[in-house]
Amino acid sequence: MTGIYFKLTERERQLIEQKMALAGVYNTSAYIRKCVLTVTL
Repeated sequence: MTGIYFKLTERERQLIEQKMALAGVYNTSAYIRKCVLTVTL
């Protein structure tokens, strides 16, 4: 497995956390992975 790392502003992090809460998701990696795969497929 390979890791991908990126930097976020505090506001970007807050937006991700809000969207995760709305979706009922608690794992940030899984949420971002799902978003990326949904957009690319």
